Amino acid sequence: MKWILLLATSLFVGACSTTFHSPISKESETAEENDSAQRYCIYNDSVDNILMHPSNVKMYQMFSLIRDSTDAGQVDSLFNYPIKKYFGKLKQDEKTLLHFIISNTQQYRTNYTLIRQPFNPDFALEFTQRKQTIYYFVSFGTGEIAIADIRGHFKFFLMSDVRTIERWYDYILIERTKNNPKR
Repeated sequence: MKWILLLATSLFVGACSTTFHSPISKESETAEENDSAQRYCIYNDSVDNILMHPSNVKMYQMFSLIRDSTDAGQVDSLFNYPIKKYFGKLKQDEKTLLHFIISNTQQYRTNYTLIRQPFNPDFALEFTQRKQTIYYFVSFGTGEIAIADIRGHFKFFLMSDVRTIERWYDYILIERTKNNPKR
């Protein structure tokens, strides 16, 4: 009797595990196929145009997660993400490197498993072209970026390789520290 019960339990567990795992793998394959079809642009034509051909790009270093609402109310913010430091406009060589990184649309994935860590940006970029503004937030903790328009409509992407944008960010910090040793 014990052996029959053990056999029935193991068959049930085996059937359940194969039933639950097969749709997930098919779902991720479908998500990758959908992503590859959408990789010709990042967000949409008008937003991509601002990202690729901005007249000005401003950079902000963001605070780590502020939990106390009194501290958050004392600093400037972008869409409720507190700003630690304003770096000003990017120089032409900094913009050129950034353009090279951003234009690689294959690094952005829109269909991905939700990350259990909250999106907390390390830095933000403000792209302007004439009177249009787009914000580009980067979170190294989650490996995500968020692109927002002036109204606060966010679209999140998972970066396939966060190291390229992280190296660019470190380069900017080093260059700005060399030029301004007070930091």
